[in-house]
Amino acid sequence: MSPGRPGLGRRLHPGSLIAALVLGALGAWASLEAVGYGLWRGRSPGEGLYPLMAALAVAALAAAFAFQAVSDPERPAAEDDGPPAYGKVAIYLAGLVAFAALLEALGWVAVTAAVLLLILKAAERLSWLASAAIVGATLAATHVVFERLLGLPLPRGGWL
Repeated sequence: MSPGRPGLGRRLHPGSLIAALVLGALGAWASLEAVGYGLWRGRSPGEGLYPLMAALAVAALAAAFAFQAVSDPERPAAEDDGPPAYGKVAIYLAGLVAFAALLEALGWVAVTAAVLLLILKAAERLSWLASAAIVGATLAATHVVFERLLGLPLPRGGWL
């Protein structure tokens, strides 16, 4: 590799680039589909607004992934990072199942706080202070965006 000229002489991992391009194409296709559902209805978000936002996020992340695959091809592949963390995956899945099962009964605030704390403490092993800060910021941001800006109430649950 030539000094001062990064990227020359490096071997590109075509699988990473192909995966990024496929994800980008899926994000673009989903964006077009979402627009067809309508983005706005009167003074409320339409059926396609949130799918469009998610599809654009997928496309943007795919673009970042493609850029990384092209600009840093010598980066070790994921399989070189050590054995899979099945315990972490199980904690995330348990949190997802609990979130879906308890949302209507307990409401957004309680379930989101509990699931995020579970994930941040058990899977990510963050400190209590960092976990509490992330949970608080998440709850505040979702309240501002959904309740205040968009006028969409979050599920309150049967206990409120």
